[in-house]
Amino acid sequence: MDDCLKYFKTVLTKVNPNKIFQIPSWISMLHDPIIEFDLEPPTYRQITNIIRKMKTSGSPCPLDQISIISFKRCPYLRTYLTELIQAVWLSGSVPDEWKKACTILIHKKNDANLPENFRPITLQSVPLKVFTSSLRNAMFSYLLANNFIEHEIQKGFTPHISGTFRTYSTNGLYTQSNTNKTAISRYNPS
Repeated sequence: MDDCLKYFKTVLTKVNPNKIFQIPSWISMLHDPIIEFDLEPPTYRQITNIIRKMKTSGSPCPLDQISIISFKRCPYLRTYLTELIQAVWLSGSVPDEWKKACTILIHKKNDANLPENFRPITLQSVPLKVFTSSLRNAMFSYLLANNFIEHEIQKGFTPHISGTFRTYSTNGLYTQSNTNKTAISRYNPS
C-alpha cells in the first residue's frame, strides 16, 4: 500500500503550481460579452434533464452511497435536490461534504503488484455531479450566446455541430487514395 501511495503521489503531483499561464499570441482576444452570464439558479426542469441524461450504471460514491437511480425514480427527491442545489448556487459556496470523493484503483493489465498497472477512478457524490453539470450547462450557454466558442478549432462535444473538420469524407479519401495509388496518411487535398 505504501508503494502505491508513493507512486500516485508522484504521478499526480503538480509539476509547477506557481507558473502563470500566458495566453499564446495565436489566440485572438475575445470581444466584450453581448449577453451577460445568467446568475439564476437551475430550475427543476433543468435538474431533471441533467438527471435523466446521467447513466444508471455508474457506481455511487462510497462516502454517501446515494445512487442516481433514486433521483431518476422519485420526483420528491428531485425536488429536494433542486432546492438544495439552488441554495448552494445562491450561496456561492459548495458544501465541504460534496468536495470529498473516493478514488478507487482499477487493475489494467500485467502484474497486480505494481502500482503503474492500475488506473485511478474517482467516485463523486451525485449532488455534486448534478450541481457541476448545471454549472457547465450555464457556462456553455453563456459561451455559445456570446460566440466565444471557436467552431473551427473546437467541435467535439458541441451540440448540433458535426465533429468533422474537413468537408471531404473518409470514404472520399479512401477512393482518392486508391485512384492515385497513394497512402491515406500522405494524402494532400490541395
